Amino acid sequence: TASGVVTATVLAADAATAEAFATAAMMLPGDAAMAMLEHVHLAGLAVDDRGTVFTTSTLKDFTV
Repeated sequence: TASGVVTATVLAADAATAEAFATAAMMLPGDAAMAMLEHVHLAGLAVDDRGTVFTTSTLKDFTV
């Protein structure tokens, strides 16, 4: 069975968009959550209840 996302962080131009998409990501399996974020050109990450970390391909643009 798919593991549920227990935390999600989304980077967006404004807080309302980030919050809305982070909430939506919490309702999906990690890989589907990242696909959704990629589809709308947002960056983010999620961790599921097994400790697996999922990231969008664009998140690397924000790491140091």
